[in-house]
Amino acid sequence: MAGLRFDMRISPRGGRLLRLGLSFISGQSSIQIIQALNGLLIVWLLAVEEFAIYALFTAAFGFISQFLGFGIRPILISKVGMEFENREKIGRYMRAAGYLRTWLFCIVSPMGLVFLWFSGFKSAQSGFEIFGLSICLLLLCHLTSQIDLLCAPAQLAGKIGALYKYQCLGELIRGALMGIFWFYGTLDALAAAVVSLLGLAVAYFGTNLLATRFYDRAARFPRAEVRELWHFLLPGLPNAVFSAFQGQISLFIVAFFGSTQQIASVGALGRLARIITFLNAANPMLIGPALTKMSEIAFWRRLPWILLVVSVVAAGIAFSGFFFPDLLLKLLGGNYQNLGSSVWIVTLGAGLTYLVSVQVTIFSFKRWTSWWFSFGIIGAILLAQAFVAKTCDLTSISGALLLGVAANAARILVMTFFTGVARFRPTWLRQGLNDKKEVL
Repeated sequence: MAGLRFDMRISPRGGRLLRLGLSFISGQSSIQIIQALNGLLIVWLLAVEEFAIYALFTAAFGFISQFLGFGIRPILISKVGMEFENREKIGRYMRAAGYLRTWLFCIVSPMGLVFLWFSGFKSAQSGFEIFGLSICLLLLCHLTSQIDLLCAPAQLAGKIGALYKYQCLGELIRGALMGIFWFYGTLDALAAAVVSLLGLAVAYFGTNLLATRFYDRAARFPRAEVRELWHFLLPGLPNAVFSAFQGQISLFIVAFFGSTQQIASVGALGRLARIITFLNAANPMLIGPALTKMSEIAFWRRLPWILLVVSVVAAGIAFSGFFFPDLLLKLLGGNYQNLGSSVWIVTLGAGLTYLVSVQVTIFSFKRWTSWWFSFGIIGAILLAQAFVAKTCDLTSISGALLLGVAANAARILVMTFFTGVARFRPTWLRQGLNDKKEVL
């Protein structure tokens, strides 16, 4: 036994992955705990009527921010790939991506404002409150899209821990301001939106300060890079618009047909869903950048194991509502204890959302996109939701939530099919796999 020795040394690549993993776990755990507490504070502290207004505001915000977040950062990271130390190249793609984001913001923000105004007037909000919420909505969406873009250089440099530091600081300030407003009896939907904006502004300035260390601002307008990014984004544009609306479909329907209590209930259940799907943040932060540095052979060899682990985690999330409904309802406070029959739908949808998010990350960072894929997703979702609409009461909370479950199930089926297409018919998906080879 004396002759036995164990080599505990870790390779440089293994050490870097270990540091990234630890940074993610510590940083993501911190930000998720703080965000969960802030989200629950909103549910607890706002009156049902005010929370219903705030839920409609967050639905409009979710619609715009989801659309703005589609595809650009993953493509930017995948185009830079192993050249993550090339500050000039990163700067060109950053400016090109910022230009496209500005155009997308001008296109989609009026849609979110129309929904906010319509629901605001329907619920008899004052003109001042609607105007204030509209300004907060536009600023929040702009800052969110900028933070998302600025994360790319820091991710490429492996500075995930620093990114979370600034996000945590912003969330802590948000929570503190929310408590101050509540203490003085001035916390309403508009005050909650202003507080969210101030917290996000802090996160933006910190992220911008960090990101500028890792890229050089482009001296000239990068026309070639703009065309290149647009070339990859355009086929996914119909799916992006459709998915942005589908992400808020439950609250949209309840806003048009339901009562204030129903709007607040769906909004509270949405908060619960975000708490139990905190692992979604790992996908663009860790899984996506790793895929861009993985060869074709290595990717296909590891994909079954990735999907197996993801499916087990998704099943655990999905069935938590069956086994622990009372525990989950306690998180929402006394105003929403009558939603026991809807909790299992929320957790089922959350489990499917996690699985979808991993598949979306794979498609985005591997640059798999085509018109066939976009319209295939849209057609499958419409068929699935038409079935739900025919068999369920959409004016009820459960019926509205089942629309989201059906949409996620359809996305999983279509993306699984196109994963097989990418494996056996890669020319069907634009750009196919990364242009890398691996010697076995």
